[in-house]
Amino acid sequence: MLKRIMIGCFSFMLATFLYAEGLSKSKTFVGLEGGTGTVYNGVTTLLGNISDTDNDTTIYGIRFGAETEEWRSMVIFDYEENDANNQDVTKGLVSVDYFIANTDYSEVVFKPYLGLNVGYAQYQASSTATGTVSVEEAGLLYGGQAGISIGLYSMIDIDFLYRYSVVDIDEVDHTENFILGLNYFF
Repeated sequence: MLKRIMIGCFSFMLATFLYAEGLSKSKTFVGLEGGTGTVYNGVTTLLGNISDTDNDTTIYGIRFGAETEEWRSMVIFDYEENDANNQDVTKGLVSVDYFIANTDYSEVVFKPYLGLNVGYAQYQASSTATGTVSVEEAGLLYGGQAGISIGLYSMIDIDFLYRYSVVDIDEVDHTENFILGLNYFF
């Protein structure tokens, strides 16, 4: 419990500091994201290894944030669903990204980045026969992401990213996501 509180407080303070530092020179945005991913259900074996059962998912969500020349912080709400296995993961994340470089080619700006995320996830699995909820759990998630942001003109960014998150839920070990995001700056 103390670990969860410490991670939450640290993430909140880091995001607040980064946002406050660049408040005068930051750009705010709203965006959408969609993609594909995998939810790995961890099963412990007798040898202590984790045998992963993968479940491919479709992801869609919304994001809000602010960006400076070097940093970006976002609040993200995602929904992952797997219709074949009747599994859903709902996530709320705080994400902080650091832009490694800023390459400008006339009207297009390429910005590769690395980042961290922390948040809360709710996992739900339904029985295929009856349609009733058989498992419902919630817990902390944390991880990292890497990607490239492509700025088009001055008001639109397109993101291509890979996000990996460890989930603190008995039924889920971790998630991997490949996401395409679209941000509109105002």
